[in-house]
Amino acid sequence: MKLIDSALKPEFTSMFDVEHIRADFPILKLQVEGKPLVYLDNAASSQMPQQVIDRLVRYQTSEHANINRGVHYVWYHTYRPVGPKMNAQLALRPDQLVRVRKFVVEMRARMPIAIIDAYYDHDGQALCPMATGVSHHISPRGDIEPCPIIQFAVDNLHDARGIYQTMRDSAFLHDFRQLSAKATRGCVVLERPDLVKELVVKHGARDTTVRGTAMAELEAMQPRFSQWLPGEEVPEKHWMYRLAKKFWFSDFGAYRNADHGAVTRASILKTRLDPAHAVADNPARGEPVVK
Repeated sequence: MKLIDSALKPEFTSMFDVEHIRADFPILKLQVEGKPLVYLDNAASSQMPQQVIDRLVRYQTSEHANINRGVHYVWYHTYRPVGPKMNAQLALRPDQLVRVRKFVVEMRARMPIAIIDAYYDHDGQALCPMATGVSHHISPRGDIEPCPIIQFAVDNLHDARGIYQTMRDSAFLHDFRQLSAKATRGCVVLERPDLVKELVVKHGARDTTVRGTAMAELEAMQPRFSQWLPGEEVPEKHWMYRLAKKFWFSDFGAYRNADHGAVTRASILKTRLDPAHAVADNPARGEPVVK
């Protein structure tokens, strides 16, 4: 018996890699009171590995679609962990951001439905619609905010100058566009919340939320990766999207004179695209902090 055990043990150990198996289950990346989550399976329920989750998502998003019922478009937004009840666990890791981008590009080339996103140009270069001047956000009360997740404003839709002149002449919006374009091709709120706070204070911008806690929420944010992932660009495959984005949804030169340190950032990113590295950096989430 000892001879058999000794002969089987090395083979059994090499086949049963606990950490490799744990990595397949997203829920096991969570921590409870600072300890890694341990899930004991039972007859009542079971956890799904990432591969099964991906297959279900693919079915729900591309095979169980309502295209034949007259649905004309879908719009993909990436969750931004901001607000009073933000959940950092739901924020996508860099590797997940890349997978979502690849999925959207692939589905655009395959499915007879318009698929919209707001974070990339025709070559897959990241951009921010606010920084490029493509869009800003107007709150229910008419406050003109830099973007939906920056809930501060100086100007209002009801200004006597009219909306066109108000937005064109707004020093607050102008400075936000300049700041964002200079700091990153991604989301300045996620990557540099400290710069956002500085600009809000500089202009004396008011909190446009009903709850009145936007500044405290901003101060509590931790920097993280956003859609700007140098070296992981995924160009559009479909000719129509490439053409439309090239002429109507590009950066319009907003980043022309900016030096974002893409080489250094790409070097850091390469070591963190693997979920295992990300979990090692921050076991509570698997999300590397941008430094």
